[in-house]
Formats: sequence, C-alpha cells, structure tokens
Amino acid sequence: MEFDFGKKLKELRAGREITQETLAQHLQISPQAVSKWERGEGYPDIMLLPRIAAFFDVAVDELLGTTEEIKREKIECWKKESQKLRNSGERDKDLELWEEAYNRFPNDLDVISEYMKAVYKAFRIHFNDDDNSESQGNKVVFLGEEILARSKSNNMRSDAIRLIALTSNKLGDSEKAREYSMMEPSLDNSRELLLCEVLKDEEQIVHCQKLAAKLVDLFTFTVSRYLENKHPVETRIEIMQNVIGIYQCLFKNGDYGFSYDYLRTYSSKLSRLYAIAGDRERCVEELQRAFEYAVALDDIFSKGEAVKHTSPLMDRSVFDPAGTVRNYPHNTCWYLLNWDLKYNVYDPYRDDPEFLRIKTELEKRAV
Repeated sequence: MEFDFGKKLKELRAGREITQETLAQHLQISPQAVSKWERGEGYPDIMLLPRIAAFFDVAVDELLGTTEEIKREKIECWKKESQKLRNSGERDKDLELWEEAYNRFPNDLDVISEYMKAVYKAFRIHFNDDDNSESQGNKVVFLGEEILARSKSNNMRSDAIRLIALTSNKLGDSEKAREYSMMEPSLDNSRELLLCEVLKDEEQIVHCQKLAAKLVDLFTFTVSRYLENKHPVETRIEIMQNVIGIYQCLFKNGDYGFSYDYLRTYSSKLSRLYAIAGDRERCVEELQRAFEYAVALDDIFSKGEAVKHTSPLMDRSVFDPAGTVRNYPHNTCWYLLNWDLKYNVYDPYRDDPEFLRIKTELEKRAV
C-alpha cells in the first residue's frame, strides 16, 4: 500500500477546519508550499515533520501513515521485492530499495539489517575499483554496530558481527576483524550441529543432508584459500582434483544442483593450473568440464524449477533456484567467458582450436 502524505495532510487540516494559510503561518512558510504538498508535488523538510505533527496533535508516525501495522506491511513488501532483485543479481536496485526503506524507517532493526547487507554487497563487489567503497565500508560497520547495540535477535546479531569482521578486514583493520570474529561461537558449538542431535526422524535427515552439503562448501572454500599460498603447482593440481572429487562423491548421481557453480569454479581453477604447468591437453579438457557445469546450472535457472537430489547422500534435499542470491544479473556462462577466460595464463592457448571452440560456445550462451 502506497501512502499519500498530501492526502493525509489535507484530511487533518480539513478535519480541524484549518486553512492552508493558517498552517503556513504556524510553520513560517508560504501557503503555496502547503498547497504543493497536498497536491503531491513535494514533501516538507524532515525538520518540519515534528512541528506539523505537534500542530495537529498526532504522532509523526501517524502523520506519515506509519502505524505499526502499515509499517510492517510495507517492510514485508520490500523484503519480497528484495528477494526477487537478489535472485536476479540486481544488486544496485536492491541497494536503492533498502536506501529508500532506511530513509523512511531509520530506526527499524529489520530495515537496518537488510540495508547493511545491501551496502555490504556493493562494498564487496566494488572494493578497490570505486572511490565510494571506503565510505560504504564504514557505513556497514556503523549499521552493524547499531544492530549489536539494540537487537536481541541472535541471527541479526550474527549477521552484523560477520559483516563487520569481513568489512574491517577489507578496510585494513585486521585487529578489529579478529576481535569481531572471536565474538562468534566455534564451529562445533554451532546451531546446525546442535540440531543434528535435537531433531528427529525425517526432519533430522533433511537437516543433516543440508548441513553435509554446507560443510563440503566450507571445506572446499577453506582449501581454496590456503591453496593460493606458495605451493608447487603439482601439489595445487592434486589438491584441486581432490576438492572436485568430494563433490562427485557427495552427488554420486551427478545431480549437483547449485554445486554446479562450485564445480565450474574449481574446474576453471584446475584448468588454469594445468595451463601454468604447460599441460595443454588437460588445460582444455578441464575448461570443457567447467563449460559443461556452467551450462547445466544455467539450464536450471532458466527453467526456474526446484531440483530434487537423487544421490544416496543427498536424496532428501532440494535445490530451489528461486531462493538463490546472485551477485550480478548475468548467467554462469557469462562469468566463465568474461572472468575466467581473461586470465593471462591462457594466452599461449588462445589460438588453440579447442580453446576457440569453447570460447565460441560460451559467447553463444552468455547473457
């Protein structure tokens, strides 16, 4: 429901038989300004709102049409729209949405939390290539600390701690990043592991399977982090092969769902490692696998249908593309073409017929 401030102001004034001139005189502004507000052609300065509310003996919330019920309804509408934007990778529009929400309800903790997440997403993506990134980072920290000072929600506080730590780290404040990281419980004291013990029957199986997939993602992410350190290329190749093998064991039937994206990432990394090692055949072979994984994930998103896993270790889990948050409004083939293939290690192979074939296929599918 869209609130009409001008209509509300006119109703209050008419109900008390007050002229536009009388209100204007009280506010020390022109009658034309009041008339403009009521026609919906502008809004009063925010500093005037308490004086207008006091003049009519109403709360500012009522003046703005923000009773708690209306406010919650509006916030829920924003959340639904935000989910659609995040699902399609429209991060800039999502940030604009929550900026509007924050300007409207700057004290609402739900709004502050969602706004913090949207600002962090923009900060993380534009870091180092945007002059505004430092101010965005500081805003994430400011919003997160406000949540920690006021919220009693464990989930909301955990989100704030995580984003403050990650943002501080990127801003170069490693001490603050470590301090906030230590505020979170250890992995073996996590909610997810506790629920493995508490839940029963089918609910327990579903939860444990989701957790198993999440732990695999965390493990492979951790490995990829320390793999970037100074290991011999042969060791890095072996480790990356093992990382991919873990997904192949978890999804024995090849029903990878969203894990197609991880496999695309790791096969692409493995392809680049083979390029560094000078193994042209395996470099192209692994790039072809990355291409196939990208196509498979894009097909799932294009259909927009939930995929039920059939592999024995994951046969109670479902991947629903509608609940996925994406960084950009592009498909996976676009990433592979415009990010992965840009690495200099591929320069010796750019005229290779197989490399050109994969590149051409990606160009056809990239959106």
